[in-house]
Amino acid sequence: MILTFSELGQKALGHPEKEVEVYYGQGPLYGRGTNDSLPPYEELAIYKTEVAKENVPPGVPMGVMPGTTAIARTEYGKGRVICYSPHPEKPFQPVFHLIENGVRWAGGKEPIPVSEEVWKQRAKPGKPEPPEPEE
Repeated sequence: MILTFSELGQKALGHPEKEVEVYYGQGPLYGRGTNDSLPPYEELAIYKTEVAKENVPPGVPMGVMPGTTAIARTEYGKGRVICYSPHPEKPFQPVFHLIENGVRWAGGKEPIPVSEEVWKQRAKPGKPEPPEPEE
């Protein structure tokens, strides 16, 4: 799945680009609720792409995901909450800094941004890690 970051999300999660590919494992889709006793959340990333493709079984909705919240955060009571719908920790395309910087925010710390240079050197989605040089 492709996520698009808000300006806040890109900064808060330390990601060097506006979009990222992550694993989605049939998790929840977030939507704004109507409970006025809960604080509003900040949308850090939305889904750009759709998990449902052509020829899906009857009853599976298509066109629901794009534009829905993928990563959100808020403050609640004396704490902070960050929610992830996708799985940035999954090994096919790990983007651990999204988790690490979310936890840093929840703990009141600044994010550690990933540089564009480091990001460009990562293994690409769906491709194996580069082999270790033989000695």
